[in-house]
Amino acid sequence: MSSIRGDAAAAERGGHGEGEEACCEHAHGDCGADGRQDRDAGDPGATGCACCGGEDADDETIWNAPFIVGIVLFVLGFVFEHFGGSIAETLFPGAVAPPALLRWGPAVALLVAYLFIGRNVLLTAGKNILRGRVFDENFLMTIASVGAFVIGEYPEAVAVMLFYEIGEFFQGMAVRHSRKSIASLLDIRPDTANILVDGEIREIPAERVAVGDVVLLRPGDKAPLDGVVVSGGSSLDMKALTGESLPVDVGEGDRVLSGSIN
Repeated sequence: MSSIRGDAAAAERGGHGEGEEACCEHAHGDCGADGRQDRDAGDPGATGCACCGGEDADDETIWNAPFIVGIVLFVLGFVFEHFGGSIAETLFPGAVAPPALLRWGPAVALLVAYLFIGRNVLLTAGKNILRGRVFDENFLMTIASVGAFVIGEYPEAVAVMLFYEIGEFFQGMAVRHSRKSIASLLDIRPDTANILVDGEIREIPAERVAVGDVVLLRPGDKAPLDGVVVSGGSSLDMKALTGESLPVDVGEGDRVLSGSIN
């Protein structure tokens, strides 16, 4: 059995900024001015906080009907852009396809595909320009893809936007996975703490533990907050925190992390 003293980092738990109301557990002013966050927050169908993953933000996906149609048009436009003459000769032997059709048909298909695939990036870039934030990733992607159109590289323009959106999709998946991992890590913290007051043991909610309170850890108890051992010693099971299966010996003066098992 050992006793730890709660430190400032553990006792001062996160919350909103003063006077702020929000749906999450942090100050919204801490959110970065990233265009992707603004785009998610501006979605009229979304609820909750986009920057910290509201309920609908977790379900965000690019794989909707316009995006899939855009991919189909991109593939068709690319094929006819490069192999239109051969396809026409194979399907219509002896016939001469109008050059304008071979040229502008794929171009129109690729332009429509570009608008379907990159519509979110284009809209976000426009909104950010109106807000005075010009040089963000959305604006740069727009400039790159429009430039490709200007020089006649239509498939490359669509491909740039397509691969960017797919990359953002996988990045979002990684962020959501990390957020869920952090949430599951927070779940291992017990809700109550046993503190010593004038030689007596009192059980109080972990949120009410103040800096300097002495918390009693009995065999099998989880540390409800970070602290420093002030008396006794023990071996702690910290594999849920560090992945290390071997127990960690601690004594007076050693730090204990919230969620460690005595």
